[in-house]
Amino acid sequence: MEFEINGIVYKAGKLTAMKQFHILRRLAAAFAGIEFEANASSFLACGSNLEEEDWEYVIYSLLSVVMRKEGKGMGYAPICTGKSIAYVDIKEDLNVMVQIAIKSFQHNIGVENIGNFFQIPQESTGELKAK
Repeated sequence: MEFEINGIVYKAGKLTAMKQFHILRRLAAAFAGIEFEANASSFLACGSNLEEEDWEYVIYSLLSVVMRKEGKGMGYAPICTGKSIAYVDIKEDLNVMVQIAIKSFQHNIGVENIGNFFQIPQESTGELKAK
């Protein structure tokens, strides 16, 4: 998924299913029982009770699959490796960092999955079945 922020083109790749699971696991309690929209204020407000370590896991995981389009036909370069953000404008601008993380979240997990993720319907046999 390509998107643009402040005139710069980014491309969000896919997280592994396990990474998606761990992100949702950390955010699930924060999103329980609320209407969530994937924008900066709701994203930050919903996770206000998360520990710093959990926030860092979520943000760095979401940024780890995003690439930035380089000028002069040089292709795309990763914006984040581990806990190292490669671009000063992202490191120093909270708004840009959160916007990128939200775009990655939307592409990888999607708002519709938050409420449904941990709901596992029971069949009439009493066995648990995953959706």
